[in-house]
Amino acid sequence: MVFTLRVPKQPDGATPPLDGSLPAAALASLSKRKFGLYLHVPFCAKRCGYCDFNTYTATELAGFTAANWPAAILAELELANKVLGELPEISTIFIGGGTPSMLAPGEYENIFSKISHKFAPDIEITLEANPDSVTKSSLQGYFDLGINRISFGMQSAAKNVLQV
Repeated sequence: MVFTLRVPKQPDGATPPLDGSLPAAALASLSKRKFGLYLHVPFCAKRCGYCDFNTYTATELAGFTAANWPAAILAELELANKVLGELPEISTIFIGGGTPSMLAPGEYENIFSKISHKFAPDIEITLEANPDSVTKSSLQGYFDLGINRISFGMQSAAKNVLQV
């Protein structure tokens, strides 16, 4: 599978290296602190006016679908393995977005199976969720995968801000 990369500029205006390389100081510090993993799921059912995050609706994706996303995440994890030598023990995983709960629990299974041997015994795994995209069954599925924290973020209490 081939992915087209649109690489955003970093805050300093530089384009990040496509090979994922990191400065030597960053690599050296890995063994000195806990390692957390952030998985970004940029899909949303609709675009919200208050949101500035890297998100896409189905009409903005030009054929790329959420079903392709687990393969893209696995490709990124392979790149991380090459850059880091091997992933360190993972103490936390945060799955943010977008709306990560738009992906069914089963769509995370392959990702988790590839990295679960690196999970710390007391790992905290958080999934951001939208109440409209979860059911009792999907919440149970996330729990069965090892996700032990769900974040239902309150975006705003002002109805006019929440309108799309």
